[in-house]
Amino acid sequence: MKSIYDEALDIVTESLEEYDNSVIFNHNGLNLLKKALEQAQKQEKLLKLYKELISLKNDMFSYCEVVDDIYYYMAETETDLEEQIKEIENDK
Repeated sequence: MKSIYDEALDIVTESLEEYDNSVIFNHNGLNLLKKALEQAQKQEKLLKLYKELISLKNDMFSYCEVVDDIYYYMAETETDLEEQIKEIENDK
């Protein structure tokens, strides 16, 4: 299921591709809207990753006394989520 930002971004991107360069004002306005939607999309992805990471860390606390395969899997997932977050945050 696409998020509202994904759908809006697709519409704006298609509109930009259809416009000819003589309509500069509308083109610039659509570019600004596209950038805003891309930023909103990025924030939505970050929020999802942070929620997953917080949930995972809470689950890991319940496993503090028991170190087993599940704990190691959670630790790997935690590292992966943190890397994805860092990647998105550093993406310009």
